[in-house]
Amino acid sequence: MRARLDREAGPGMTLRYTAELVQQSPLGASTTGRVELFDHANAEAGWVEIGQIDLMFSHLDQNMAGAEFPEHNFVFSESFRTLLRSSGIACDF
Repeated sequence: MRARLDREAGPGMTLRYTAELVQQSPLGASTTGRVELFDHANAEAGWVEIGQIDLMFSHLDQNMAGAEFPEHNFVFSESFRTLLRSSGIACDF
């Protein structure tokens, strides 16, 4: 994983997130994404890239060869689901 964020956004600024699935297979996937900022107080600058991320994911299955995987290996752990619920997002997974 590689990520960078060059600056923060302030009030009244607009962020645009773009993601691309670079590769996908039964074993995993890789993605790339970027964060762009539009500062309405400096509209002539247009959209400016302020961040980028490259991520790799493994497709793990709890039933893979009968192996047990610890919960910390999964993005959607109970802690993450609690965070989503407290933000008002339904998460029935």
